[in-house]
Amino acid sequence: MASECVDKILRTALLASSITITTVIMMKLARKRKMRRWWVRPWIQRRDSLGVYGTLLQELKADDIEELTSYLRMSAGKFEELFLRLEGKIAKRNTQFYLLRET
Repeated sequence: MASECVDKILRTALLASSITITTVIMMKLARKRKMRRWWVRPWIQRRDSLGVYGTLLQELKADDIEELTSYLRMSAGKFEELFLRLEGKIAKRNTQFYLLRET
């Protein structure tokens, strides 16, 4: 009879301690989730509406150089240099190819 009582007390203590540990862990996780301000940076959300080069990069260059460097993975000066070198090769051209496809 005494051992049954001791077993019951031990089970109750074990249950109480596991509930306490679970509660503490859940509180820590909840605190970590609250620290996030956003999942996607606001300027990335505007990327579709503003266009990448035309306005978005210009806006980032004016507002936040560090984010621009992080986005491009190079400095703004290096990007401009690379862009100027490749601009003629990647520019949209009017060709007669579309006329050949239609006929």
